[in-house]
Amino acid sequence: MMNNEQGGNLVINGSGSASGGLYAEVKINGSGRVNGDIQCRGFHANGSSTVEGNLQAELCKVSGSTRVEGGLQADKLVVSGSMKAAGGFRGKDARVDGDAKFAGPVAAEKVVVHGGMKVEGNLEAEEFRCRGNFHVEGLLNAETVDVVLAGSSEAREIGGGLIRVKRPLLANSIGKFVKGLLGVEDHLTTDIIEGDELELEATRARIVRGNRITIGPDCEIGLLEYKSELNRNPNSKINEERKM
Repeated sequence: MMNNEQGGNLVINGSGSASGGLYAEVKINGSGRVNGDIQCRGFHANGSSTVEGNLQAELCKVSGSTRVEGGLQADKLVVSGSMKAAGGFRGKDARVDGDAKFAGPVAAEKVVVHGGMKVEGNLEAEEFRCRGNFHVEGLLNAETVDVVLAGSSEAREIGGGLIRVKRPLLANSIGKFVKGLLGVEDHLTTDIIEGDELELEATRARIVRGNRITIGPDCEIGLLEYKSELNRNPNSKINEERKM
């Protein structure tokens, strides 16, 4: 059942399609397709949905599977299912508890990941927090980068003020043994990390550069450059150290 009155609500229960346009609320509770760009206050997808254009909303909430063929812009994005956006994402807050893939850059004030996120471009934020895994093909840049590893994560470069990368609490000998049996390894791989204050564990990087740096266990670093302070764990490998 659909109601696609211009400026009203669009509701799809079951299977159906509708034209793009300006709506108040969009709710898809089944299999729905929107043909064209769409603007709305709220976009709620609980089944399988496709937007064949750009999606702009104050709130975008995905509990099922949603594909956006264009760009996605939302003040608040919540993904507890699966989302793909061909044109990247721009907004204020983004929370991913499921899986999100953006075939373009991501720019937001706050990004929180408890599932998985892939960005085919740069990711810019004031605050980036991850308790899952991420793959950023470009630069991950945020004033605060706070990561607890869950599997493998990677970014071409990471920059920020405070950059903290930690292993999960399960990363003791028993936890490592169990994950080893499952073929799971918690680590971050990047080419360059640069920030003011760095706290790193289980990180593989060609260059690490910062003011105050703490290197925890299981790190592999080619060149490390620091300004004022360096603390390092003997269980990590650093090929070369330089005080700037």
